[in-house]
Amino acid sequence: MWVCLIRSREREIGNDGGADKLYHLNFLADCRDRLNLPAAYFGNCLEPRFAEATANELVGENGVLVAAKAIGREVSELDKGVLRGAEQWLSRFEEIFQSGGHPVLVAGSPKFRGYETDFGWGRPRKTEVAHLRSSGAMSISENRGEGGGVEFGLALTQDELERFNVIFEQGWLDLR
Repeated sequence: MWVCLIRSREREIGNDGGADKLYHLNFLADCRDRLNLPAAYFGNCLEPRFAEATANELVGENGVLVAAKAIGREVSELDKGVLRGAEQWLSRFEEIFQSGGHPVLVAGSPKFRGYETDFGWGRPRKTEVAHLRSSGAMSISENRGEGGGVEFGLALTQDELERFNVIFEQGWLDLR
């Protein structure tokens, strides 16, 4: 999804000379299983992660591999100790946003099980993250169907959506 979003903005990248500009995928990692928490602990413990790659790397032939490695590096950093460098997380976010680092934020997780939630009215038919457009985020959640899988949510203009769909469908065909 990250690569398709960057590729759909390829015209902008080429026009502003941003081929070497860093793009970021910011996501939260659940650290509860990596901490020695009491059995009765109720809450979350999330750590922000900052995957990065240049526009050239992401729009190139091996863009998906580059993205997967960048994300994998961030996940493997958790093995070095969770909450490490926590005092710098906020300044890292500020640095990325102020540098024009083209951040894509990931909201949600398939592990949240939103479709299993029932507040007395029955389970939801559809869940959405309301702030996607204003924050530049994409959402991810479990698929509401019985077959498993994940759902992604994006907030794009009609033109952006059409470009994204063409690129996504072509990438899907290339994987077959």
